[in-house]
Amino acid sequence: MNDIDDLLVKYLTGEATAAETTIIQQWLEAGEDNRKYYDHFRLIWEESLHLAATTEVDEEQAWERFVQRAQQTPRQTGALLPFRTGWLRVAAILVVVAGLGWLAGSLLLQGDATGVNTIVADATPLTDTLPDGSIFTLNKHSRLTAPAAFTGARRKVELEGEAFFNVKADKQQPFEVHTDNKVVVEVVGTSFNIRNGAGFTEVIVESGVVRVRRQQQSITLQAGEKVTIQSNEGILEKEGVTDRLYNYYRSRVFECDSTPLWKLVDALNEAYQANIVIGRESLRNESISATFDNESLDDILEIVRETMAIDVIKENDKIILR
Repeated sequence: MNDIDDLLVKYLTGEATAAETTIIQQWLEAGEDNRKYYDHFRLIWEESLHLAATTEVDEEQAWERFVQRAQQTPRQTGALLPFRTGWLRVAAILVVVAGLGWLAGSLLLQGDATGVNTIVADATPLTDTLPDGSIFTLNKHSRLTAPAAFTGARRKVELEGEAFFNVKADKQQPFEVHTDNKVVVEVVGTSFNIRNGAGFTEVIVESGVVRVRRQQQSITLQAGEKVTIQSNEGILEKEGVTDRLYNYYRSRVFECDSTPLWKLVDALNEAYQANIVIGRESLRNESISATFDNESLDDILEIVRETMAIDVIKENDKIILR
């Protein structure tokens, strides 16, 4: 691993000595490429912080994955002090790389001659940055296609599956996400989630304002609002967001607030690759209010059983709620 990465870890954790801080500051002032590399490094760092406390990974493997991921970005080098391993390195792993290890473990980056990159999350979600500094988190089994550099009047990316975007503001160059359902989400700078499935696209705005359009229709959403677009036409209508289940693949937290049971079941099936079915039709819309923070599926189902006074029956590979 390049020494600059080790030194940046110390700098970002506040553990760099005065001499090392001076070296970093001189390195940052040496060129624009250094500043861009630092911004990229810091953005991934900050996005991972909220995940570190809830993520269980092998520390050494996580560190190695982070090393490999960081080395994909061209960097500038200089005369640097060696990084002292030991408790400081372990602390850095625990604080940051735990989150990055879970998110970046399945990154597949494929470039072509046209300068277009395809980023794929296979078995686990991943977080990375775009050329403009915007941060995205891809849910597993999702794919994002983006240029190596944004040029022209708009920053365009293409999404298959689900992703959360925290877009860097730039009024001169709006950001657009295109889906294969011919839905376009346009923003200047905001954070939002897009779930693009078979026959539908759901957009949830967490902060700021976005405009969603399909063919001749468009709708503007603000924080706390969403729209679900069916492929078989229909009028675009916004509604309030009643839960934060959409956020589970970023936070590993399932937040239910008078949430219909069927919606929680759908999220659990996707997150845990489970086969949970609701055995009584009357249970589907029964509401549940609870927060499950990085818990096992068995623990979640036990709380559901006690909270809703229902039976949880396991039959082969199926879990029946009735």
